[in-house]
Amino acid sequence: MYILGRLILIMKMEITILESLKVCRDNELDNIEVVEEFTLGENNSEAVYLTSDEPMRYIKFYEYDFMNDRNGNLLHKLGLLKNGYTIKINTYLTCGILNYLIGYQRFDYVKGKVQLGENGKNGLIIENLEIKHTLKSIIYYIIK
Repeated sequence: MYILGRLILIMKMEITILESLKVCRDNELDNIEVVEEFTLGENNSEAVYLTSDEPMRYIKFYEYDFMNDRNGNLLHKLGLLKNGYTIKINTYLTCGILNYLIGYQRFDYVKGKVQLGENGKNGLIIENLEIKHTLKSIIYYIIK
């Protein structure tokens, strides 16, 4: 009964977002510790700042294969990102057909995916964030 209760709690906790995504179009944000900076594409008029409250095991940057709705070529891979640190992605956020995708794994083994593009509703890129549990993350939270 305990394990069943924990599993229900874990599945409800899937909507917990520990990441922060901010878009800056004109100047840099102040008071942010940027540890890595990446440029995706030739037109990089916008900057996306990715920060997490929990450490991230890895972050991968892909070209987005919109014909097959999946990851395309791997462009960059970043190892461990400590909590509170920020990476800056210089890119152009398209409306409609996406060009780039960020995939990552948090310290608790939860996997996340962010499509780098305008969402077409309110301009919040955080709505493009999808997170899901893996078998390791479920075991992690049952034992924790």
